[in-house]
Amino acid sequence: MPPSDNLGADHVVACDVGAKRLRADPSLIETSELEFFKEFLTSFGWNGQAPASEDVDLEAEAKAPAANGGAEAAENGHEAASPGVSVAIDETADAKGSGVMDLLGSDDDAPQRSKQRDRECTFGADLEAELRKEHNIAIDDDDGDSERLPRETEAYPLLPDKMQSESVSGAMRKVQAKIKQEALTALEQGNLNKALDKYTKFLRTAGASAEMLLTRANLLLKLRRPLAAVRDCSVALKIDSGLSKAYHTRAICHRKLGHWRRSHRDFSQAEKLGVNESTAMHKYVAKKLGLVPDSKTGGWTKQQVARKVREGKANVETTPDGLQRGTRVQITGLQAKPELNGWLGTVEFLDIASGRYQVRVDGETQSHKFKPANVLSRQQGASSLVDERAEKKQRLVQEKTIRRRAIEKRLKQDGIPDMDASELVEAEMSGMSCDESLCRMVRRLDTDQALEIVWEVQAARVHDKQTLLHEKITQALGDDEDEDHFAEEEPDPERLEEETAPLPPLPDDLEAEPADEQAEERIRVAKQAAAKALEAGDAAAALAQYTKAIELGAGSALLLAKRAELLLTQKRPCAAVRDCTAALEVNPDCGKAFRIRGMAHRRLGHWPEAHSDLAQGQTLDFDDATTAVQAFVAKRAQAHAAREAASRRQGAKRARLG
Repeated sequence: MPPSDNLGADHVVACDVGAKRLRADPSLIETSELEFFKEFLTSFGWNGQAPASEDVDLEAEAKAPAANGGAEAAENGHEAASPGVSVAIDETADAKGSGVMDLLGSDDDAPQRSKQRDRECTFGADLEAELRKEHNIAIDDDDGDSERLPRETEAYPLLPDKMQSESVSGAMRKVQAKIKQEALTALEQGNLNKALDKYTKFLRTAGASAEMLLTRANLLLKLRRPLAAVRDCSVALKIDSGLSKAYHTRAICHRKLGHWRRSHRDFSQAEKLGVNESTAMHKYVAKKLGLVPDSKTGGWTKQQVARKVREGKANVETTPDGLQRGTRVQITGLQAKPELNGWLGTVEFLDIASGRYQVRVDGETQSHKFKPANVLSRQQGASSLVDERAEKKQRLVQEKTIRRRAIEKRLKQDGIPDMDASELVEAEMSGMSCDESLCRMVRRLDTDQALEIVWEVQAARVHDKQTLLHEKITQALGDDEDEDHFAEEEPDPERLEEETAPLPPLPDDLEAEPADEQAEERIRVAKQAAAKALEAGDAAAALAQYTKAIELGAGSALLLAKRAELLLTQKRPCAAVRDCTAALEVNPDCGKAFRIRGMAHRRLGHWPEAHSDLAQGQTLDFDDATTAVQAFVAKRAQAHAAREAASRRQGAKRARLG
């Protein structure tokens, strides 16, 4: 063919067919036969990223008649194609771009290409664990944090889809150097967003390198995008686990997100690798976790619990062992949950690790942890008859508030319109066909209490609901004349005394994850050993293995409930209660933990607590074998409540008689 400034028709057709084949299978560009073509595209600024493959009917293209191709070529001023070459010109080429231009790409069509997120690789990094929100279940007074950043909602910048290769052509090296220089220029000009785009383009073109991912992470942190920076640092550390600066940057990001545990972990690792640039920030993070430097080991340890309460707060005198179990206390001074201020509760135990009292607030199904400064004991607050009356009044107000909340929750669930409680009581009694004398008794009660009793009777599986309602109303009013002598509680052969043996240990952080793969393997071995010990009937060995697994970081709600169940079989109900309470801190919906704790309270004779826990456990995870125990506990709880009510009425009667 004579040389010409214009390409001949056969050349145009060959380019078009080749472009279509590359669109159908972009991997062909990596073959040795097309190495010259790849260098040619790179010289035009192609970033090395092939577009998504398209469905192209190559067989139909091959069968296109040559005559049509020749005619079209002639009309366009080209030579007619030879008979051996088929002509198939895409009519939409102007709209979509030819195969060559698709491979080259340009900044102008970036918005259209970004509608579908390109493929990226995490290189095995567990990004979900690093990015999820870290929760702190302990009630704490927040001082305010001016450096806290919100969790961004922007899309994360793309990660590379391949590792950086050493064998790169000269043309590609020039392209990469040009992109890198453009990023540095944008940084010097203060255009951080443009620099971010250029670094992303470099990573997508050259492939992943730990240093470049760290550079982009620092830039993202300057742009107040800590989650995206954590993502880049995590991938960089997966590529190079010894990159100390990546630990340091990720620690700062976690600190700004309020992820105190992960921030402390990364600061500690960075310091081990020789980076000590943010000592003050690390101390701030450690303080949030209740940690102080240990001069003996050079590490960190929990703060001592027996310390003076800060000035300006209630002066709570505590012994090294804290308030005794069962002490009545009042909650005060909370800022994070002010709605609990003034409420009464009972101390369950003192958590030495966190320095907080675990208190079961009256009317609440779950226990809470409070600082000593926020717990006012009855011995401190109620030292006279006037104080006792004030406490009783506060308790009545608290019970009324709890009933009001329960009623509002049920009305919302049932979709009942907002109406007066007294109207609801009348409507419910009308539906039960109560006689007038019973209605008058119901009206003597507080409306919220009356509505609660009526609903309880309606839910009971009894035929004569009016008789049951009469009994409950009479009990609430205290009108039963034959109340001077209630039968003493029947002996219970299964009753256990509170044990004096030390409680099995719990980790400082129940939500802590295993430190490394070796720890995970040790946990798995401990669980298997516990299972084998149980099969062999060796409960002590099984307990030791469960404790070992929990201390290694396997403090799941299910494992804690299993250890509690084993402790209960060894007649250690108090330890079982403590483990179940810890399990419910990890997972408040663990039905097994509620059930085991209810069984432990039943063995201790704590009938109201046992009744509440068993009912909650059956609601979450029904167990047919527990039904008989639940019925027995319900009867004992009812008798206990009747004795308590009779005792109060007798005391009031004696007070009236003088």
